[in-house]
Amino acid sequence: MEKKLYQRRPELAKVIMEKTVIMHPPQKLHLTARPERDPGQPVHFVFIGNEFYRKGGGEVVRAFAELVEEGQLQPDRIQVSLIGDLEKKHNYAHAHYQDDPLFGSYTESVIARYTFFSHLSFMPNDKVLELLQRADVGLLPTWAETYGFSVLEMQSCGCPVITSNVRALPEINPLSAGWQVITPLNDDLDYSVTSVQERNFVRQQIITQLKAHILAIVKDPTQISQKAAASIQRIKNEHDISAYQEKLRAIYRR
Repeated sequence: MEKKLYQRRPELAKVIMEKTVIMHPPQKLHLTARPERDPGQPVHFVFIGNEFYRKGGGEVVRAFAELVEEGQLQPDRIQVSLIGDLEKKHNYAHAHYQDDPLFGSYTESVIARYTFFSHLSFMPNDKVLELLQRADVGLLPTWAETYGFSVLEMQSCGCPVITSNVRALPEINPLSAGWQVITPLNDDLDYSVTSVQERNFVRQQIITQLKAHILAIVKDPTQISQKAAASIQRIKNEHDISAYQEKLRAIYRR
C-alpha cells in the first residue's frame, strides 16, 4: 500500500523505500506453554470484536448453526463465546451494500436458540486474556482490518486463530500457527464489495470455509495443541518486546 502511494513519483519511491523498515508491533507473552486440553471437554471457540458484524460475527454464528442443523456437528461437542456489540450493525467494508435488518435479527435469534452460544456485549481486557488462556480456538473472520492486534493477543495466550486473509492477517497468522479463510482480494488486500451479489459471494466463502475448519478441528483436536505451540513460538520470535525496542534504537542511532 505504501508503494502504491509513490507510483507517480518514482524518483522519490526509490529513496523512501530504501529507508523503509517493516516492524511488526511488540506483544507481551501471556503463556510460555499451553496446558494439555481435556479431550472429553467440548472444543471452546472464542469470537471477540466490538464491531460484531464487521469482524465476522454474523458469519461465525451462521457457520456453527448450519453445522448443527445439517447434523454434521453435535451441540455438546462445542462451546462458543461471543464478545461484541450486536447493535453495531454497520459494516464499512460493505460500503453502499449494507445488510438488510433481517440479517441482524436472524443472527440474534440463532444466538438465543442454541445453548452452546454465550454472548457478552463487552468484557474488560484482563478478563478477555483470562478467557483466551482457557479457550481452544480464536475466531476473527473479519471483513476489514487495519492490522489484527487481537490475533497477537490470542496467540500470546496459546489460543490459535481462524482468520480471514485481508491486509496483514496472512503475515501474522501463517498456516503453521492457525487457519485462514482465503477469499480473493483487491489491490489493497481488502475484499471488494461493489454489489449485493459480490457481498453475498464473499459471505458464502467465509461461512463455507469456517464450517470446514470448525469441523476439522472438532474431529481432530490434536491440531489445537500443535498450532498453539506454534503461535506461542511466533510471538517469541517475531513480537518480542526487547527485540522490538533494540531494533527501534538501532534505527534512531543511524
